[in-house]
Parts: sequence; C-alpha cells; structure tokens
Amino acid sequence: MRRASELDRISPENFVQIGMRSYNSPEHYHFIKDSKITLIPANQVLETSIEEVAKKALEVASRGTDHIYMSVDIDVLDSAFAPGSGANEPGGLTSYQLFKFVKLVAPYIDAIDIVEVNPLMDYNNMTSIVASKLLFDYIISNYYANEDSK
Repeated sequence: MRRASELDRISPENFVQIGMRSYNSPEHYHFIKDSKITLIPANQVLETSIEEVAKKALEVASRGTDHIYMSVDIDVLDSAFAPGSGANEPGGLTSYQLFKFVKLVAPYIDAIDIVEVNPLMDYNNMTSIVASKLLFDYIISNYYANEDSK
C-alpha cells in the first residue's frame, strides 16, 4: 500500500484500510496517520454493521476516481478462520463478514487481489478455501451486477 501511494495517479486519500488490529512498526503508524488514509480498525468493524463499513469504504475510495482496486490481505480474518496467513492475530473479522463485504462492494470494484495466503501454514486448506470462495463471490457478484452494461 505504501508504494502504491507514491504513484502519481493514486491518492492515499482514496485508500481505506479495513480490519487492522495492530501496527507493524512505529513507521507504519506514522505513515497511516500522515498520509490521510481512512482506517477502519477491526474493533470498529465488529461494533458496527458490515453494510456501514462497505458504504464508508466505497464513499472514500470512489471520491474523484474512475476505478477502484481492492486488495484483500487474508489476515484481516481472525486466525480461527484463516490459520494459513502471514500474520495470525486474534480479534479479526469472521469469514462471513468478509464474504458479505465483498458481495456488497463487488459491483463497484474493477479489480481485486488476495494476498498473504500461505498453504504451507494452513490447516485443512481452510485459508485456501476461504480465499477461493472470496474470489468466486467477487467474480459472480461483479458479473451479475454489471451484466446489463455489457
């Protein structure tokens, strides 16, 4: 995210980081605060509706933009739902919340990636299955929402 924010045609003011539970370093904390990135931490997501979070994310990301790109770091999920991620930490979102969020925003998202899936650390392919379903839900939701424009 930091490198993307340095590109000429991308404004950090359109970035929304959802579900963060802690900062990796003091530098990361200062980067988020100084760059005007909208942060919706995990505890705030858990205390409000996923519909409100999706509405806020789309509002910020679409302000003055032509396209929206979404990167899903699978460690946004609680480690109970994604044990094969790069940074397991308790207090994350449920898989249901993430699936619902993606279905809500998919019609407005032009491209997506899913990162931090580590099959070597996974248990019973749980994380890989979640990532696969997430991508499938995005493709289907985006396709049917935009079917009339084709």
